Amino acid sequence: MAGSRKTAREFTLQGVYAWLVGGADVTLIAANLKEDEQFKRADEGYFRTLLYGVLKEEDMLSSRIAPLLDRPLAELSPIERGILLIGAYELLHCPDVPWRVAINEGVELAKKFGGTDGHKYINGVLDKLAQDVRAVEIAHAKKKGVSHAVGGIVRHAARRPPFLAAGQPGRARPQVAGGEPVGPRRDGRDTALGDTGHRPA
Repeated sequence: MAGSRKTAREFTLQGVYAWLVGGADVTLIAANLKEDEQFKRADEGYFRTLLYGVLKEEDMLSSRIAPLLDRPLAELSPIERGILLIGAYELLHCPDVPWRVAINEGVELAKKFGGTDGHKYINGVLDKLAQDVRAVEIAHAKKKGVSHAVGGIVRHAARRPPFLAAGQPGRARPQVAGGEPVGPRRDGRDTALGDTGHRPA
């Protein structure tokens, strides 16, 4: 059975944390983490991709994150910084990971390992980054959502109610009020459209 990417992210966070705090060699960090009994549940290949990739690209990733913060990067806790680095790496270098997944996984890491309400901060920063580096993907998702909603309305409208069917005497035609047909309201709003879905809980 394939290992879990979620578990791989958790071990990657431990590795990035150890590197940020102690500056140990990445090979030694990886070897120590693999000795953990729970490591067998992780997707080892993805773990190596994330850990080695994040540490190799740390300067570049930090430069993309820093402008999105409301404080200096150095003032972030190692946990918050590690989560942002992992999320940024996935958004920039892992196109097979949907942008929503990259953000959600960062939020989950913050809930499990970070401080109170830290996940809200992680959510906001990664969402800003996604709007920049995954703009085409996000636009496509929104367009698809609009198309789906419009298609649903069209299909609903195409179903002629029985009382409008031809050749049915004695059936009242729908009345009008203010020039508009009386019937089911069609002003319902799809709150998901135009929404990233990653607002803080």
